[in-house]
Amino acid sequence: MTTKELEVPTYLVERYLPSGGSLNFSSVSQQARRGADESRSEGVDISYLGSTHSTDDEMCFCLYEAPSAEAVRHANERVGLPVERISEAELSTYHAALRRRVQPGSSASTD
Repeated sequence: MTTKELEVPTYLVERYLPSGGSLNFSSVSQQARRGADESRSEGVDISYLGSTHSTDDEMCFCLYEAPSAEAVRHANERVGLPVERISEAELSTYHAALRRRVQPGSSASTD
């Protein structure tokens, strides 16, 4: 089995985060992690990878590894986080190498 076959897809969540709104970047990041952790405790293979906030555009972007966009949506909804859009994403080679999931005994191919 190749590394590519073992990888869990990466998803990018976009959400509007207006200044002065009820949500701030710190709380969104904490809630995003909590939603993923709660879903994982129920057996969903999901990981919160981190967030970026574009203050000029008032947008927040959160990255997840998950089996589907629906799993990501559910993790966000369970903690009350709004979602504008979820897209499957690719990470740069450097970041993908950091996040690669290789199972013990499998080939470490870079396909």
